[in-house]
Amino acid sequence: MLSSHRAVSLAAAAALLLTLAGCSLGGGEEPGSTGTDSGSSTGTDSGAGAGAASCVEDRTWVLDTDDLAAQLATQMSSGGMTVTESTAEGRQSIEFASDGTASASVDVTYTLSIDSGDGIVITVVQTHSGEPRGQWEWVGDSTTLTFSGWDNAGYSVQNTFLINGVASDSPIAIPSDTLGDTDMETTCSGDALSTHVATSPFTQHWIAEG
Repeated sequence: MLSSHRAVSLAAAAALLLTLAGCSLGGGEEPGSTGTDSGSSTGTDSGAGAGAASCVEDRTWVLDTDDLAAQLATQMSSGGMTVTESTAEGRQSIEFASDGTASASVDVTYTLSIDSGDGIVITVVQTHSGEPRGQWEWVGDSTTLTFSGWDNAGYSVQNTFLINGVASDSPIAIPSDTLGDTDMETTCSGDALSTHVATSPFTQHWIAEG
């Protein structure tokens, strides 16, 4: 039978992936990174071209949280775990204003259940909420964005995990300051935007609102 220590380890791994899923909006610098303040330009003055700028900027982008939950299940399954549930409820949005400011609104709950194969089901329920914001700019004439001065003070992560429906008494500390100071690759066409942060295993898909 799966030991309680192993169960907690699996729950911790699931919780970490859930944090990455929710925070991959701007997931922190890679080790050794010095940022990308060189050759960057703000807003529509970017060398990224009118196409990328007009597609991305001054629009409200709403995250496809169901798709992200599905990616989460795939990531866990690739590690040999049997995922029986991976869902998301709520809304996450972001705006890239042409004046160089970015603002996000996050209120999403992810639920992930793992069958250990030994009669133990581990469920992680994690709620991300808050309105982080900061500055953004294009990197040179690319379609890559970089963030700086990210204010994450109002962002929080509430984490609960259960083993066979019983809440564990072993808390897991979940970092809530993983946004900002990083690069985000973008692909934008019509009302569809895909973003990927180098430090995240996930690609986020967004739909323009309105």
